[in-house]
Amino acid sequence: MDQTIYVGIDWARAKHQGCVVSETGKPLFEGAFDHCAEGISAWADRLLAMVDGDGSRIKVAIETPHHAVAEMFMERGMRVFSINPKQLDRFRDRYGVAGAKDDRRDAFTLADSLRTDGDRYRPVEFQEAHIVVLRELTRMHVALGQELVSLSNRILELLVRYFPQAANLGSPHSDRWLIKLLEQFPSPEDAARATLEDMNALRCRRDRQKLLDALQAPALRTAPGVNESSKRHLLSLIARWQLTDAEKSKVVLEIDRLLKAFRPQNENEHSTVAIIQSLPGAGTIITATMLSEANQLLQQRDYSTLRCKSGVAPVTRQSGKKKLVLMRYAYSHPLGNALFYLAKGASRLDPDLRKRYQTFRARGIAHAAALRRIADHLLSVLCALLKKNSLFLPSAA
Repeated sequence: MDQTIYVGIDWARAKHQGCVVSETGKPLFEGAFDHCAEGISAWADRLLAMVDGDGSRIKVAIETPHHAVAEMFMERGMRVFSINPKQLDRFRDRYGVAGAKDDRRDAFTLADSLRTDGDRYRPVEFQEAHIVVLRELTRMHVALGQELVSLSNRILELLVRYFPQAANLGSPHSDRWLIKLLEQFPSPEDAARATLEDMNALRCRRDRQKLLDALQAPALRTAPGVNESSKRHLLSLIARWQLTDAEKSKVVLEIDRLLKAFRPQNENEHSTVAIIQSLPGAGTIITATMLSEANQLLQQRDYSTLRCKSGVAPVTRQSGKKKLVLMRYAYSHPLGNALFYLAKGASRLDPDLRKRYQTFRARGIAHAAALRRIADHLLSVLCALLKKNSLFLPSAA
């Protein structure tokens, strides 16, 4: 009779540890292989040789689903499953309570727990190419935004050191005209030659004369060389800020282009993108993040798993007369952040959701917790809309 073998892969950056067990839990083979095409292919060939080339008889357990090892094994017809590292840590205690941990033990734990508790693992499936690209672009957008915040903070900190009158004009976090102004007048000496025409060239709503007077206020007296060195540092930060901002704008345009390419299979149906964007507060980035981070769950209309993966479902701990309802910390942070901003925008734009938010706040529920409840409600509405293939209507929410 054809038997299935179970493989556990404890992955690392340079070398992976693998373990193979039979249907009875007997270790059949273990070893390490390099993270390269030759190393992974050689291991895959050895696994296929153990089952006469039938990849469907091989089940592979790995912690990270988006990994070259998982993808190369799936190309050979093997079935790959993933698990949360925290769950693996709990399974590890089954084989020893002393707290011992090493790569070989983890590989065996992955393989044997897949054999005994396969329903706890999530099957990994190939995502469509445009979904993979969209997910990478949304994560690039987040990284570039974080880099912009970091650069803006460094610019402000530097201005306070030698040019505080410019630091009080605005914020590089939100005022693009301030970046342009600092690029043109990066020091008090340069600001002394500024004119009213220079202020008029800026796209800002500030009074031009007051802006010029504030910029040319008496300068700090600093040690020799401070202003010159700080000016050079500031221009370097501004150049990096502008490059990062330009890259972020390009990413947004690319995301918008990919979203417009989504088409429903039937002309009489609405696309998933159109249904998500019909929700109040769902912009381009929020829609792209939800679609790329939870595409499979959205296709399955799996509301229960969606609310857990996004972090809006609370965790209940109950024992005897004691019951605690806590925030869920094990969740997909990109998806959770997208739903947070979706709920934040919806609670401002939709009257019914704004009233619901105010009711939560009046009951003493914190701001973030109230938004998680709004996000949970929006997820249930979204799944219902996807099942009915209809757009969001405030009157029917």
